[in-house]
This record gives sequence, C-alpha cells and structure tokens, in this order.
Amino acid sequence: MRLFVVISNKQNMRRYKNQSANRISQHKHWFYWWATRLLLERVTYFCATRNEQDGTPGRTLQIEFSRRKDLKRREFTDYFTRLWAQANKPFLAKRCVDWSVFDFQNVHFHDHHTRAGLQFADVVASAFYQAVNTHPHGTCCSDYGRLLLPRVYRPTGRSALDEGFTVWPYSLAEIGLTENQKEIFRCYGYPEARLGKRAARSQSSTGV
Repeated sequence: MRLFVVISNKQNMRRYKNQSANRISQHKHWFYWWATRLLLERVTYFCATRNEQDGTPGRTLQIEFSRRKDLKRREFTDYFTRLWAQANKPFLAKRCVDWSVFDFQNVHFHDHHTRAGLQFADVVASAFYQAVNTHPHGTCCSDYGRLLLPRVYRPTGRSALDEGFTVWPYSLAEIGLTENQKEIFRCYGYPEARLGKRAARSQSSTGV
C-alpha cells in the first residue's frame, strides 16, 4: 500500500477569482478537481513506474470517489478530458497525468459506507487534518500523520516531499504557522526556510 496526500492552505483563496477559468468552466467544485489533478499526477506516475518494473503494460487505475449530491461525475470527466486534450502540455506544466494508466471508464462514485477503501482514505485525510489544524486550545497533533510516514510514497533515495506528500502553494512562510503545526512538514522533509521564522509563544494559531 502507498499513500498520497495533498495539503492546501485555503486561506489565501478567500475572495480569489480566476476570470479566465470561469469563462471555460462554471463548475462549483473547480478547486476540488484541481486538487484531484495534483493527486493523480503523482499517483499515475507511481502506477506507470510500477507497470514498467512489474512488466504489466496496459494495467490501469480504478479511481473511486465518495458519492455526494453536489459532486458530479460529469464535472470530473469534463475537467480531465480538457486536461487530456492538451496533450500533456497544460498551462501549468510542472507535472502531468500519465494517461497510460488512466481509464475514463474506470472512475466510480460509491456511497461512502459501502467501500472500505473510501473509509481508509478518510483515516489518512483525518491524520493530516489533525496535524495542521489547531484545536480550540491552540495545539494540533502530528502523531498520526507521522505514523503513516513509512507508507507515504517516496521514490527510492528521495524524500516524500512533492511525491507522496504535496503542499500547495509550496511556500508557507507568510501564513504564520505555529511550531506545533510545523512538526508534520519537518517530518516529511519540507524546507525550513519555507516554513517561516520560529513563532513566538504568544503567536495566534493558523488553520490550513
């Protein structure tokens, strides 16, 4: 089993509008699909690499989402079809989905309680949520996220950063993370310089 995590600071998105994107798509959950893209860029790379190693060409992913009334399969298909049509030359081209392991016919939406895999994904998401979001008393807990370190994907000889553990936007120096919040990022190899200066004891907490 390999785990992939995308952590996003949503505070800098307040009142943000992308007029260019709005002209192309009116999807309500555009950020959700963007974060899914970040995740699938890394997941498909890992799976394509495993196909090469295992001699299993043609093997593809089965992608499963929790069914929600406001989350539409057609929105997913529309977003990723547009991405596919760009022939791996997207506007933001740091990484690309590996289409050799991606099958539009093998994307499914299930009731959450019927799929153990979806429930396990929540366990992973919750572990990292607890690590970066402060409780009312001003602390957070990185213990669960740290326990998952051996299962979070990392290429041989490299750290998990920007592979199994992705932060977007990359620099967190300006948002005033507490020392408690920084623990999980340090655990996964995040550069100290991009975490910002050491926080004073009296500094207020910041949610991510």
